[in-house]
Amino acid sequence: MTQMVTQIMENIGQKLANIRKESGLNQKELAALLKRSSSYISRVESGEREPNPSLINAWLKVCKVKSGWSESKYLEELQKYQRYTNNSLSTISGIRAQDFFTENYVENSAEFRTAFETASELSMIGMSQLRMITSYTGQIQRIVAEGGKTRFILCNPDSIVTEMAIKRENPSRNIELAKQEHWNAIDRLISISKAFDYTNNFSIKFIDLLPTYTMYGFDLQNPVKSRIFIWINIFHEPSGNRPGFSLSFAQDKYWTDFFITQFERLWNWNEAKDFDFSRGIYQK
Repeated sequence: MTQMVTQIMENIGQKLANIRKESGLNQKELAALLKRSSSYISRVESGEREPNPSLINAWLKVCKVKSGWSESKYLEELQKYQRYTNNSLSTISGIRAQDFFTENYVENSAEFRTAFETASELSMIGMSQLRMITSYTGQIQRIVAEGGKTRFILCNPDSIVTEMAIKRENPSRNIELAKQEHWNAIDRLISISKAFDYTNNFSIKFIDLLPTYTMYGFDLQNPVKSRIFIWINIFHEPSGNRPGFSLSFAQDKYWTDFFITQFERLWNWNEAKDFDFSRGIYQK
């Protein structure tokens, strides 16, 4: 199995090396054009380092490739690589959300929608999530109405951390308008909680910490049904370009347990502040 993985990555590296050589560039020249180190280029070509699709695309453009080998061909090779690996997120972390989920950031995929539509519980980590919360209000309401637990860990919209994240992602964006969008998401959640008389099964915690990923976890206490969807947060990138992947106990118990543990640690963190729905504030 390891030999198969090594061979696939070496094949990808050799193909990229041939493309570079056909363009007349040496490793140092290509590295300068791609704003990478020459040692990095060397490791990619030798199969020691897995390149991501954006690098592949830039590599092909810089080399003005005419061989017909494309980013999509690379992804086909990467999929072969994934089939021979188990407990490693590195095989999928370079794929954009729309590549992995096949649809846009909000709709994601039939897989995601089915998980949401059949879930009995929801555990979520992220920023404001206005688009997602708006799109799936009905499903969130259904889970609460059926007695299911919903837990949201959100970055405090008024935190300096949120302001920093907004500036880094889009320096020209109006900070106050961006913060208001975050609060609009909270307002949407408040409206759901009011419909069910501030049920104890509906909870939000604020953290003055920027989550490094967005997580939607369904039925985390049920090994048979549990599904986790993760998007890695990348600054200066639109949401659709975020690397994304899904997990289940059946597919990968190690990483499923890992993200469940991370959620529970954040939820029980003494710095996480409970949101008081009846007063519309969080408890300091």
